[in-house]
Amino acid sequence: MANGGIYEDKTCIVKITSEKDGVVADENSLKKTQVYSEDTAFIMTDILKGTMTTEYGTGRGLKLKNKMPAAGKTGTSNGSKDTWFCGYTKYYSMAVWVGHDIPVEMPGIYGATYAGKIWKNVMDSLHEGLEPEDWEVPSTVEKETDKDSGITDYVSRTAMRKGEEERKKRAEKENKQTVIRQLEEYKNLHVDKVEDIFTARTLFEKTRDLLNDIPDEKFKKEYQEKLFARQKDFLKIEEQWKAEIEAYLQKKEEESRLAESLEESKAKEEEEKNSANREAFLSYLSSLQSLEYRDGDTEALIADATDSLHELAGAEDYASLSQQLEKAITRVRKLPLKEEDSGGPGGSSNFYDGPGAGNYLGERDSENGPGVSP
Repeated sequence: MANGGIYEDKTCIVKITSEKDGVVADENSLKKTQVYSEDTAFIMTDILKGTMTTEYGTGRGLKLKNKMPAAGKTGTSNGSKDTWFCGYTKYYSMAVWVGHDIPVEMPGIYGATYAGKIWKNVMDSLHEGLEPEDWEVPSTVEKETDKDSGITDYVSRTAMRKGEEERKKRAEKENKQTVIRQLEEYKNLHVDKVEDIFTARTLFEKTRDLLNDIPDEKFKKEYQEKLFARQKDFLKIEEQWKAEIEAYLQKKEEESRLAESLEESKAKEEEEKNSANREAFLSYLSSLQSLEYRDGDTEALIADATDSLHELAGAEDYASLSQQLEKAITRVRKLPLKEEDSGGPGGSSNFYDGPGAGNYLGERDSENGPGVSP
């Protein structure tokens, strides 16, 4: 990962010189193998930098001196019997293990403690006098912001392209299987009633459209020939059922007109209902806004107004109407009680007797006009 994804078969032997043949092996003879893509190596390195640079990194506090870019990973086995810190820069790679020859648990010891500190001390010493050098961003890697999380990070265009290619291959495979299945259904379809003809038409159109999207020209040609050959049979059958098809289409057209008429009627009824609900609510609201005192009918008026408001749920101004009603209720419940009931025999009140003109005392408006919050 430190070398752009290229593995080099290095050893501690720098050079081998033969007395007869001279240099028989050196660094120029090393075998190099691309084991990771350059994109993958860079992005993984960028992630591993966070081990030491982020506040939540397991190796925080191990950053090298002189702002030398480095990447690394802590490691701790069960019971802390083994701990590691493996890290690298553009100059050196180093892995440090801390443990016992015969495994012993080391409570409280982790990869970032002794192994990490040894790694940092040695690497700081090795990099003395060296210029900080970071990894170059490959041309196929870009920064992108995720539209859902808002997080900005590196993405590999190469990986995205390969992913898109794989997606297309899967889609093509699924489409081929669907074509084969639908064509078999189309070939085996028998016309016993007029609806079967329209089922055949639908199957033909769906299969034809799928074939048009398949890039495999050989497959496309083979199955288009099969599809259109079977269509010729159905076109002959349609000619025989011509009168029934025309009658069926006329029936469907009439049903469509009827359904459209019913939808319009329902929409009109809903509109009238909403208008009536709004009118009733505004009447209740105006009544509440006009009260000067409370009596035995006040709570019934509040309940009616609240129920009426619920009928307007979903309206664009529902929140505004709700605030107006809440304000009116708060004001009314602070009003003084009426000392005497002015109603006639039977105890009914002349103050409120349901919504409508003349059903509240004086039918007076608020100072801002009827139905408007003060």
